[in-house]
Amino acid sequence: MSKFVLDSNAQAVTLSEQDLRNSVQTINVNASEIAKQVTVRIITKFGSGSGVIIKRYGQTYLALTNHHVVADNPKNGYQVMTVDGKLYSARDRTQVKIATLDLALVEFTSQQNYQVVELQKLPKILEGEKVYAAGFPAWNFIREGNKITRFEETRNWGIRAFHLTTGKIEMQLAKTLPGGYQVGYTNDVRQGMSGGPLLNQKGELIAINGLLKYPFQGIKAFTDGSVPNQQIYAKIDSLSWAIPITKVIDFMETQNLVEQNLHNY
Repeated sequence: MSKFVLDSNAQAVTLSEQDLRNSVQTINVNASEIAKQVTVRIITKFGSGSGVIIKRYGQTYLALTNHHVVADNPKNGYQVMTVDGKLYSARDRTQVKIATLDLALVEFTSQQNYQVVELQKLPKILEGEKVYAAGFPAWNFIREGNKITRFEETRNWGIRAFHLTTGKIEMQLAKTLPGGYQVGYTNDVRQGMSGGPLLNQKGELIAINGLLKYPFQGIKAFTDGSVPNQQIYAKIDSLSWAIPITKVIDFMETQNLVEQNLHNY
């Protein structure tokens, strides 16, 4: 049995099952608990999203999120909610905005000790790898069977809104979707979980959530203007999508963060 990725012409190529087996390691940490500790909620004037703590300077913390999460209220700042339910005033810390990457930095100050996520040391993501997607859904849907009977906004739920889903890496793209998205996975990611972390079984950050399955606006083309064939498009449309760790590292380099002791990858 083989998994597939896409080459530069969006054609299927195989990844051996042996490579997949080699990627599975003994779980020596509780990845789900790490996800809970490092994931934050970012509350803006008109909505909310998620983020992940990537750096600490004394009493100042930096959280990585999606640009589209914080784009609605840059002048008045935001609020960040941490694992203990505390709310902090936060501000945009992005030094260099990159139009091709849906990433941003948010900064907040606290005397509390919060866990900082570890970056994946070997930035290689394999199809079939088990992953955890974390964040704070904006809505809670009440169902009776398969039917949604009502829904509730979670803006005032505090830490109760935290949500973690498990799944696996299903597809990687050689070409890039708008925003820098290249990693497709089976986890259900709800509105409000954008900007949250995608972690591997060791609790390391391997990507940033951002695109939901079956988006209303659709995915029309790659950033180079080429269009996937119907079969590939259907596969892309059915998955959640994240920005891979390689592009996250590229982004942090432009923000002068890698030189500041972010060499844990």
